[in-house]
Amino acid sequence: GAIDPTSKRIVLQPSPDFNGLLQLAREAQPEYEGLLATVTQDIPGAAAVGVRVKGLDRLTEKMAQGRPPETISDYLGGRVSIDTLADADEVVRRLQGRVVSDHPFFDTPMVGGYRASHVQVQMENGLTAELQLVPRELAAIQEDAHASYEALRGIGVDKATYAAIVTGKEKPE
Repeated sequence: GAIDPTSKRIVLQPSPDFNGLLQLAREAQPEYEGLLATVTQDIPGAAAVGVRVKGLDRLTEKMAQGRPPETISDYLGGRVSIDTLADADEVVRRLQGRVVSDHPFFDTPMVGGYRASHVQVQMENGLTAELQLVPRELAAIQEDAHASYEALRGIGVDKATYAAIVTGKEKPE
């Protein structure tokens, strides 16, 4: 995809119009729910966990951090729990023709041990939606872990401090 010249971030959305993108996300939500139900059907180790439109507060926060509206990946987000990496591969295969990007980090987890694959999925109305393919064990506790992350971020804890809290390691200077 194109690169936004100011932020150097990948352009993922069809327009820089924030309100228009939020409306596209609301419109595409039923389609996305159906799509995830369809692609996980008959994969014993995969289950659609949920689809949501990102909250206005968090989207506004992302833009205040210098992220142009067209570079935000998750106006519309979905989560699928998986039992195996083969399940993740099969879900992505079934999305063939709609996958804009696929960033697996099962082998190199993020802060706090979060392992997943983030796939950007093309919706019919032009918006792209984020799909998180998450191991079932993580999906079961992800809501609680994310709530803790949100609470810390809400009081101004930066990523380095959050990483130190979660890992028990000293914050880098």
